[in-house]
Amino acid sequence: MATRPHDPSIPPETTEQYMKRLERLLEEAARLCIPDTFPLHIQTSLAAYIRHRQRPDMFLLRALENDFYQAIGEASEQEMTCLKDLADWLYRRAPLTCRGSKEHVRTWLGEPS
Repeated sequence: MATRPHDPSIPPETTEQYMKRLERLLEEAARLCIPDTFPLHIQTSLAAYIRHRQRPDMFLLRALENDFYQAIGEASEQEMTCLKDLADWLYRRAPLTCRGSKEHVRTWLGEPS
């Protein structure tokens, strides 16, 4: 999974802060009807992407862009097990404006086209 470089101007999270943030994201994932059968990092990444417009890792980014060929290339073994269900959830549940093409994803993230 791709990680973001640490911004030295932002103090690192304590374990307690991390656990609270994780708990909030899991609550948001449940409100979004993200299946709890998805790996934990997929649940929290989807919730952060949809609720807070945070850029997801490359696997999820490619799936959101509807580029499943590239998503397979980025997927871990664990991510491969949920790919079909993820595609189904994105199609049926994710907001139309946040998925389906690179342009939709870039607009959702507030990035230039």
